[in-house]
Amino acid sequence: MRFFRTKLLPTLAMTLLASLGQAHADDADIYAIKFSDDGNYLVTGGYAGDKVSYDNDFSGGIKIWDANSGAFIKGFGQLSNLNNIFGASYGRMGVPTLPINNFRDIVVSGSYPNGRIIVLPNSLGRFETASATTAPSFIGGFFNLNSGDGQRLSLAHGESGNKNCGKTKNPKDYIGPVVASENGHFAAIVVNTCRLESDKANGKDALRAEYDSSMFVMDLRTFAVTKYMHNIDAGVYALGIANNGQRVAYVGTHSFSVVDTDTLKTRVVEEYPKAEFKMPYQFSQLYFSSDASKLVSLRYVYDIDKGVETQLNWKNAALDAKASKITSMKVSPDMSYYLLVMQHSPLIQFDADGQAFVKEPRHDSVGIMDAKTGKMHLLEISDPDLAANYCVTDISRDSKRIAVGCLGGLLKTFDVATGKTLWENRNVGYKNRNVIPDHLKQVRYTPFQDKTTGGQSIAALPAMFWQIDDSIAVR
Repeated sequence: MRFFRTKLLPTLAMTLLASLGQAHADDADIYAIKFSDDGNYLVTGGYAGDKVSYDNDFSGGIKIWDANSGAFIKGFGQLSNLNNIFGASYGRMGVPTLPINNFRDIVVSGSYPNGRIIVLPNSLGRFETASATTAPSFIGGFFNLNSGDGQRLSLAHGESGNKNCGKTKNPKDYIGPVVASENGHFAAIVVNTCRLESDKANGKDALRAEYDSSMFVMDLRTFAVTKYMHNIDAGVYALGIANNGQRVAYVGTHSFSVVDTDTLKTRVVEEYPKAEFKMPYQFSQLYFSSDASKLVSLRYVYDIDKGVETQLNWKNAALDAKASKITSMKVSPDMSYYLLVMQHSPLIQFDADGQAFVKEPRHDSVGIMDAKTGKMHLLEISDPDLAANYCVTDISRDSKRIAVGCLGGLLKTFDVATGKTLWENRNVGYKNRNVIPDHLKQVRYTPFQDKTTGGQSIAALPAMFWQIDDSIAVR
């Protein structure tokens, strides 16, 4: 079975994106991008501000855009909102643990103005001490699209672990992984509690930590828990849920399994009886086909009911040869293509005096790969003023459009059939450049000509959410 290996390894590279996004935050950065259910709107999530005192001058970490024209609709979501939901005591698990200070983990349910944006970290723990965490009684927060008020999304899981496990080398109680279905209607949530059990292999009185991992299925439209499965494994690395919420798949410490949530029928794909759980750098997501009959990875399709794995009919050579790694992979809803984000390492050369210089900066490329032939079409996402650094993507429900957002604020949509740009825009962070923190003023700013407005600069457009005048230069 090659599915586990080929699916999970590429996604672990996203850890780099997460950590660098934290360390080099820019006020215009985009960390997440999602189409609304009806495809008429785009929602971006990004930097939440440098500190709470800047909230009045910050345009918001969540933005709503017209997906057909690129026009900006609304902005909200401040650092104070995230602090009210999570605070300093909560963070993502993994190695290392990460605070929640941006809108990277968003799910869009519904459409503007009646939908919701859900901030759903793929793991969550409450830090009691440096060596102990507990599983929170909530899994994230949500904002109504017609208002900026944020509230916690509760989960009354009732799970309680053995506090003594915090003294062991193994991790602690926590929630994770947490994943949403591709349509944003359902979420699968794993709650992990630690217990101590006898470890006779290392001595008569030896103890070792073991996890009980229980799973919840939540309807994200009503926030009701629709299914509970007790102790499915002893730690889970990867998780996926179908668009109808009727199937979940997980790769755990001891098995790779698929569960029909209506009947709780479990199909064990692979078993790992002697494995021990180790906290991953980042939890991974498994992808179902739209009808929930298959699991899809980069090179394989697994038919769940038949138990048959099929290798896709193309070779690795179809990938961009200059890319050092694949940092993101999505499958179109109609399963006709893959949307890949590929990382290119910086090209360093030496001048005549032996001094090193960067000829080509580190950047991402985004490609559409035909699922049958492996033919790759690279999208044009960079421009002379802004390198395409660390990009995120989404696919419309009808598979006809692609949205791309990058660090630095680049935002574009593409037509899948032609590969051509439909529109291009820029995210803006601070409304007044004079209040930008000193460590962000080093960024090079250049005016941008908005292609959707007949060549007018953003500064010349009517004020929408932020007040922009001619003194503001947009990166």
